[in-house]
Amino acid sequence: LGDGAGGADSAITHLEAARRLSPDDLPAYAELARQYFRAERAAEARAVLDAALERDPAHRPSLLLYARYHLVAGRPEE
Repeated sequence: LGDGAGGADSAITHLEAARRLSPDDLPAYAELARQYFRAERAAEARAVLDAALERDPAHRPSLLLYARYHLVAGRPEE
């Protein structure tokens, strides 16, 4: 999904719609967070990951992306 920032924006639009339709689809959350990272929107990626981890605290793709968020934010110890 997505090619560059413009492609990420298009992917984000579609993934947000998918998340609204299937709020328990955790892979969609993870992909949405990836696209937010691609668009350099780390705060929005974190919000999506927080929501995913509320649903399943052990969801590995979300945990890995959450670690990425902390690296991008300059807080690797969290």
